[in-house]
Amino acid sequence: MANRLIGALTIGQSPRPDLVDPLRRVLPDGCQVIEAGALDGLSSALIPPINEGVYPLTTRLQDGSAVMVEESFLLPRLQKALKHLETGGVVASILLCAGTFSGLQGTRPLFKPFAVGYNVLQALGLKSVGLITPIKEQEAPVRLRWQEAGFVTTVWTADL
Repeated sequence: MANRLIGALTIGQSPRPDLVDPLRRVLPDGCQVIEAGALDGLSSALIPPINEGVYPLTTRLQDGSAVMVEESFLLPRLQKALKHLETGGVVASILLCAGTFSGLQGTRPLFKPFAVGYNVLQALGLKSVGLITPIKEQEAPVRLRWQEAGFVTTVWTADL
């Protein structure tokens, strides 16, 4: 059987073995993962600071350093990275971030964790959800996002 290419789309820089290696382990035989990052080729000096009151996303650069980035800054770069994956022959892509990125669209199936989680919880008839964020600054916006989606929420920050 020919290899089926799966795109791994990160909001930071690729490669991200910490995110992609677990994915590789659960994919069926015959699947190969290729990666693309929204910040690939961009130096940290070119990443604008977060504006106050904006939902901050946290990610990693190739050197392992953490950066905080706004979704609006990432969206056009994610779109370009997704196009790169799709022209590279992927049959589907997975966004490795729980941000909504509602404007992100592809020509092949694109799995977004927030949308998948929302649909599963709705299908199961659940009304409450426990959420873990990587940084304290995300607690309030994550809580609000899920409350606006109709869920009672409890939010914690991971102690990384």
